[in-house]
Amino acid sequence: MIDPIAESKRCLHCARPACRAACPIGTDIPNVLRLVSLGRNAEAVSQVGHPFGGICGFVCPHERQCQGGCVLGAKGKPVCFGEVERSLFEHAPLLQRRSCLLKGRNVAVVGGGVAGLCYAYKTYEQGADVTVFERDELLSTVKLIPDFRLPRQITDGVVSLFDGKIQLVKRNVDAKRLCDLTAEFDDVFVATGAVEQYSPDVIGEQFFTPYTVFLKNSGDLFRKTVVVVGGGNTAIDCARLAKRSGADVIVAYRRQRADMPAFDREADDVQREGVQFLFNVTPVALRKEARLTMVLAKTLSQGRGKLTVTNDVTEIVCDVAIAALGAKGDDTVLQCAQTLGLTVGGDAAGGKTVAQAVADGLKAATCAVNRLK
Repeated sequence: MIDPIAESKRCLHCARPACRAACPIGTDIPNVLRLVSLGRNAEAVSQVGHPFGGICGFVCPHERQCQGGCVLGAKGKPVCFGEVERSLFEHAPLLQRRSCLLKGRNVAVVGGGVAGLCYAYKTYEQGADVTVFERDELLSTVKLIPDFRLPRQITDGVVSLFDGKIQLVKRNVDAKRLCDLTAEFDDVFVATGAVEQYSPDVIGEQFFTPYTVFLKNSGDLFRKTVVVVGGGNTAIDCARLAKRSGADVIVAYRRQRADMPAFDREADDVQREGVQFLFNVTPVALRKEARLTMVLAKTLSQGRGKLTVTNDVTEIVCDVAIAALGAKGDDTVLQCAQTLGLTVGGDAAGGKTVAQAVADGLKAATCAVNRLK
C-alpha cells in the first residue's frame, strides 16, 4: 500500500490535466489529490461527488485512464490515483447533504446497478423521492466480481448508503410496465444492465456453464480441468476463480492477445497465476460423455475486424466449460425506452466499465434535476 498523502504530493497540478480528461467521469483529480495531500479527506470525498470511488479505485483500468494520462508516466511512474482513491473512501465516508430542490418530485430507476444507483443517489440528494426497480439485488453484477479483485465489504458499504433512502421494488420491468412508469413518475432512468448473455451458438451449447452461475458458485475444482471461452474481464475473473479453486485452467480466445478486451493488468495477473491461454481458437462443438470434450477450430483474424473460422480443429477434454462471451441489454425494453424518449445508461447503453456507468448516472441525474427543478 502507498502513503496516500505522499503519493498525492507527487501531483504536478498541470494547467491542463490530462488525467482528468482521461477519466470517463471527469473527476477533478488534481484537486482531489491536493485535498488529500492537506489531510482534508472529507472534502476530497465530497469533491469526487459520488459513492463509487472505492469501487473505481479497485476495478477501473487506471493504466488506460487517469494514470495513463499522467505526465509523470512519460519518464517515470505516474501518480497512482486509483490507490489514493481506495484509501480515501476506506477512511472518509461520503457525507450526503439533502436539499429541497426536487421536494415533491418522484423519480424511478429501472435497474439497481452502478448507473442506476448513481442516478438515485444524486436525485435523492436534491430532494426527490426515489424508487428503484430491480429484479435481483442492488449491485448484483458488481457482486459477481471475485472478492480477491473487489473486496465484498466495499460493495456492501455502498449498498448500505441507500438504506432508508430509496424504495426498492424487487421485480422485472418489461416494455409494458416501462410505459406505465412514465405516467406514474416525473422522471424514469433506464439502467437495466446487460441482462442477456451471448450464447456460444454451437452444437452442445447446453453443456456450457454460464459465467453468472460459475461466479456465484464455483465449488471445489481440485485437479479438475476448466476451459473458459472469452477474452474480457469476466472471462479473466472466471479463470482466476477457477485457478484459486484448484483447477487446471485454459482460456480460449478467438483472436490474438493484443485484441483481448480484458484490462492488461488482469490478463497479466492471470498468466502469472499459471492459467494457460489458447489464442485464435473458437469452439464449434461441446460433447458430453464421461467428461466434456470441447472441439476448437483455428481462426484467422486481423485486429478486431473480420474473423475467419477454419476447418483446422483440435479437441480438449475438460470437466467444466464456461461461456464468458459478454451480454447485452433487453432489446425490447431498450426499444421501448427509445420510443418513449427515456434516458438509458450503463451496460444497457453499451458501457463497459464502472466509471462509464457512474458518468452515465451523473449525466442522467443532472438532466433530470434541470428538467424538474
